[in-house]
Amino acid sequence: MVRVENIAGGNDGAGGKLRKEENRPTARRKPAGRRDPQTRQSFRPLERLADALTYSNLWLSILSLASKKKVYAYSLPEEIDARFGFSPSRLMIYLVLYKLEGEGLLRSSEEGQRRYYALTATGRRCLQAGKRLLRQRADQI
Repeated sequence: MVRVENIAGGNDGAGGKLRKEENRPTARRKPAGRRDPQTRQSFRPLERLADALTYSNLWLSILSLASKKKVYAYSLPEEIDARFGFSPSRLMIYLVLYKLEGEGLLRSSEEGQRRYYALTATGRRCLQAGKRLLRQRADQI
């Protein structure tokens, strides 16, 4: 499956770059095709929406956590699960961290044998723009 994802905050004219992602890393998910026992209706559209708001926009969750304190990549899956209710794989976390650092949204530093990531001023502006875009879309629905 090929997904088009905008890692920099939406196609809202803010200079985000679109990228294709093939066979994205898998993460622990609930099985697709669950049905409500009373109505026997499938909730697949809601599951796709949940994926789009969580896994496909993992960068928002990472920037949000980094806005509060420096983050350590290895602990991010547990922190994301506790705060946002989904658990991406560590591979997915590392891929997104490297991408965000390359785009200047995060800055890394080594402390001992660990690499920590902190939000940059550009990252803070991008996080705010991403939140604003989500609110606008929610209001339009």
